[in-house]
Amino acid sequence: MWLSYKMFMTSTLVIVALVGVATWSLLAIRRLVDANRGIGTQSLSARRMGTSLREQGSRFLVRLPKDVAPPVGAASAGGER
Repeated sequence: MWLSYKMFMTSTLVIVALVGVATWSLLAIRRLVDANRGIGTQSLSARRMGTSLREQGSRFLVRLPKDVAPPVGAASAGGER
């Protein structure tokens, strides 16, 4: 009888420990989701502003034909002067 009681208590302790770890993991994931949601909400206005700036900036960009040379005094992309 004593051996069956020890086996039952050991199994119960293992199950309680596993439930505790699972609960702790779920709470940690919940905190991560809340933090991610907050970051996404705060960055939404910046994303909208970036999109509107990109749309406004595309009106000012003009594609030049390939045969158009840069001005004579213009600096090259390598920084040579």
